[in-house]
Amino acid sequence: MDRLQAEKRLKMFGPFSDATGGAYVIETASLEEAAEIGHADPLVASGSSELTIKEWKLK
Repeated sequence: MDRLQAEKRLKMFGPFSDATGGAYVIETASLEEAAEIGHADPLVASGSSELTIKEWKLK
């Protein structure tokens, strides 16, 4: 997360209000790059959290 913030690619992040997890929005060149970043997240890599990736088409 620190690296993504330093690169100005981490746009938003935080926990869900019901304490069931959290989410972050990152800017990447592709869904594949987003998957690489997501799978490298220590919580995902350790099996503590599930990863769901969604493409957000902003208008």
